[in-house]
This record gives sequence, C-alpha cells and structure tokens, in this order.
Amino acid sequence: MSLFENSYIEDFGFPKVILYEGIKQQLFKYIYSIIVLFGTGSLIMISIFNLRLIVSWWQLYKYKASALLED
Repeated sequence: MSLFENSYIEDFGFPKVILYEGIKQQLFKYIYSIIVLFGTGSLIMISIFNLRLIVSWWQLYKYKASALLED
C-alpha cells in the first residue's frame, strides 16, 4: 500500500495522456478500492483454506482412531 500511495500517473504506463485532476483522483480511488478488495478477499480465503485443512485433518484422525478401536 505504501508503494501505491507514492506512485504517480506515469507509473501506470500512460504519461502522454492528459488526465485532469478529478479524473486522476477517481482513477486512484478505484485502483485503491480494487487493491483493498482483492487483498481482503485473499486474506479471507487463506483463513478459510486453513480452517478447511484443520477440519479435513480432524476427520481423518477420527476415522483412523475409530478404525483402530474396531480392530
């Protein structure tokens, strides 16, 4: 996020395009919201995946424990 806040319009690849200040602000606001959206979504998906791994491990553990008890 600090790299985003220190960037200029030329860093996005179109230095010769005339963009007025209002349009630049809208563009940077849109890019910021997209970065926040995908960053938050990826953090949520990482935590859900970790929970899914724990649940899968727990189910396998219960299955193996019950199989050992039956023998």
